[in-house]
Amino acid sequence: MTITKKLYLGIFAVSAVIVGLAAFFVLSFERGHDKLEAVKEYPEIQAILGSRTIDHYKWAEALAVGTIMLGKEFNKATDPTQCELGKWYYSFKPPEELKEEYKKIEEPHKRLHATAPKIIAAMKEGKVDLAKRIYHEETAPALTDVQEALTEMRVGVKKLIGRDIGAVHRMQNNMQNIAIAVYVIVIAGLLFSAILFLVRPFK
Repeated sequence: MTITKKLYLGIFAVSAVIVGLAAFFVLSFERGHDKLEAVKEYPEIQAILGSRTIDHYKWAEALAVGTIMLGKEFNKATDPTQCELGKWYYSFKPPEELKEEYKKIEEPHKRLHATAPKIIAAMKEGKVDLAKRIYHEETAPALTDVQEALTEMRVGVKKLIGRDIGAVHRMQNNMQNIAIAVYVIVIAGLLFSAILFLVRPFK
């Protein structure tokens, strides 16, 4: 095989390696971008879960203090799909890793809201003691279960943040290493070509 053919073969091999590294670089960049976008969404999810936790404390307080103790009309949502948590819950598609935590919210949340019509009906009939008993035996435990479910999901989101940030950093390091490798291969290929050309003319 002539030196020219060997040189062309070497250039082809170097080009193939560079193309492969470039493809890997693009794939890593896309994955890193997806992870980064997910990480950006996680704090928003945590903030929503925190706000909905506070909302339901206020919801329960309005029922216990406003309606039972003070006899005020209950003007908050009794339908679990119409409160802020319900609106978010039924429009949100959780990540695969959070599906179990996500599912745990629905049942106690429905149970919590179902206690409001019972208490309202008892108060209209003047059965304050019954309303109080429903609150203590049904509303309060359901509220605790909802808050625990929301907290569990917040913890799950926090774990995903730590995992995905680590993955993004590793991908960034990989891309940096690939860029360095491509640079080294190109320089080495150019030097090799120059040496062959200087040492022995093409035939």
